[in-house]
Amino acid sequence: MRGLDPFCLSKIDNRLRLFLTVIDSVDSVHGRLLSTEWGDRERLELALWRDEEVFMTGFLADMFARPHYIVAREEPPENMARLVTEPWRPRVYLSFPISSFKGTADEGAARQEIEEVRDTLRDWAVVFDPYAIKDYDLTYQVPEMTTIAKELGEQTEQRDYRFIDQSEALVAFFPKAVTSKGVDAELRHARTTGKIIYLCYPEKTAGPFNTPPDYFASTKQEFVTLLRAHLEGLDKEHDK
Repeated sequence: MRGLDPFCLSKIDNRLRLFLTVIDSVDSVHGRLLSTEWGDRERLELALWRDEEVFMTGFLADMFARPHYIVAREEPPENMARLVTEPWRPRVYLSFPISSFKGTADEGAARQEIEEVRDTLRDWAVVFDPYAIKDYDLTYQVPEMTTIAKELGEQTEQRDYRFIDQSEALVAFFPKAVTSKGVDAELRHARTTGKIIYLCYPEKTAGPFNTPPDYFASTKQEFVTLLRAHLEGLDKEHDK
């Protein structure tokens, strides 16, 4: 049964601005489907269908030469609204260490600092927060997800790279001086795809990373001041 005929879209080609795929954590989708006729679906099946949705929508976007964005369901609705109505607004991917603080006494404080930087960024930019998808958290808490940890890990990595691809800049924030293979890989991907890199690391050097940032600060206050100087003003449409 065909859910969509591209021929129908061709009739509104001159009104198409962009394509959006709204995604959610696998376990959240599973929970919602339990109360529908779809019933108890395997989480791996849902994860694969989520990828299919992204692929097919991207295919349509390429066909009509329009941008395609992935937006997490847990992100504020303003994220989606701004992509549609304010396409000039800067798009930023927020990178930060996750596993380094998991289960430690610093986890709560670190998460609060990360969210403060994220929410400040949202004053000027559309921010893609990888933590809006909670597959990583639940991988070792839900038995069925433990069995598909490898697949979910690969999906998470590729999805985060896609968030970087649809951004203009990567903002990496470290509340404390820790190492992070994930952030290191994201910095490398951002560099190879031509993104501007901002890094805050609480030392006088740019941290133990293989990819140097374009802009660096060693404190959160300096970092926010730097980001404001670069982004404020870009969040408004300019006269052509």
